[in-house]
Amino acid sequence: MNPRSFVLTSATFAIGTAVAPSYGVALTRRLVAAAGAAAVTPVAPVAVTPPAPPHQRGRALAVVAAGVALLPSPCWPVSATSH
Repeated sequence: MNPRSFVLTSATFAIGTAVAPSYGVALTRRLVAAAGAAAVTPVAPVAVTPPAPPHQRGRALAVVAAGVALLPSPCWPVSATSH
């Protein structure tokens, strides 16, 4: 995997979470967001490990794991109030 795959999957996730004018559009975008999130989770560690120096790969993976774990938290209130 290359970093372009990571950027593409991240963009898919961002597009899928945009504000929707109706329930049908919101549901469709959520499905697109789910596909993007499902792709980002396995691609992110693969994208950050090769560019990092060998002695900092653990730190790079920790940052990815923290992002995957913590990033959804501030998004839930925004998502709940935007519909």
